[in-house]
Amino acid sequence: MSSSLIVLLDTNIVAALFAVSKTGGHVEPEKQLWRSAVLELTQLVSAECLIRVPTPVCYELMAMNQAWFNYVNTSQDEVFRFSHNAISEKIWKEASKYYFTAKCFNSEKKKKKIRTMDPIIAAYSLLGKHYLLTTNQKDFPESHFSVIET
Repeated sequence: MSSSLIVLLDTNIVAALFAVSKTGGHVEPEKQLWRSAVLELTQLVSAECLIRVPTPVCYELMAMNQAWFNYVNTSQDEVFRFSHNAISEKIWKEASKYYFTAKCFNSEKKKKKIRTMDPIIAAYSLLGKHYLLTTNQKDFPESHFSVIET
């Protein structure tokens, strides 16, 4: 396994892996199929890459509800190794640059505002030259990322 290749998981992917809602912490039956697909994909990817959850995703999950806070805050899982790292000034600067340069559009093809955490997640991926696994392509456009269809 090459330790230089890292795949970062976005918030929706982590929630899908656990088949829980981001806000309710309960198992969602409709996420079971999605969970199976994500697990299969991460198993394929993990043979070639390390899988990690970037700090902003950890913070976002912890802010969602108490169950996520308890899990992420106490997890010893290597996937969450970024969870206790402070976000560096370099990441914040890259996130700000990304916020103003990313060409993100809504379904009506109008430029849309990006949620706060997405530019920070993008900065981790871009600065670290890591892959990003997400279903949120609107906030991670091809102007900055190569999109691979699944």
